Amino acid sequence: ADGSELATAALDGSLRRFALQPHPRQRTLQPYGEKAVSADLHPDGHRALVALASEIQLWDLSSGRLLQSHKVPGILKVARFSADGKLLVTAGTVVQRWDAATLAPIGSAWQSDSEVQSGQISRDDRYFVGGTQDGAVQCWDLLSGQVKRWKTQSVRVASLEFSPDGQRMVTS
Repeated sequence: ADGSELATAALDGSLRRFALQPHPRQRTLQPYGEKAVSADLHPDGHRALVALASEIQLWDLSSGRLLQSHKVPGILKVARFSADGKLLVTAGTVVQRWDAATLAPIGSAWQSDSEVQSGQISRDDRYFVGGTQDGAVQCWDLLSGQVKRWKTQSVRVASLEFSPDGQRMVTS
């Protein structure tokens, strides 16, 4: 949250925490099993969300303890916390909203026209935007569930990012 730490989820099944200030140091947390497909830090900087192919895990970075885990519907590619830290969204073959404190699903999962490969929650926590395998960008309204789709490129959307003001997005 304050930029003094970095957390990574690696293909070798480890979650690593790096302290960047005053001198870089690393702490490797217990292996979590299968390969990680996505990771995100909670806005408080003390917890990390790790997405596996079919499960999400919430870790305490201070103690290195696994706090909670939950199976997810479909194939998972992306997991993101909202800016306020109260909501998280997972995406892959389906998009699902979750209560970040309990990992309880919120509402029904939404189908994606094509598998979501990358995604972000808007800074106002209103939209989840996902880049898909077929080169489209889909935007889900997190309150109503309505989705808009734009074909942006001929290959998968590997990454996307909102501008600081939340009015624009860049994809690759």
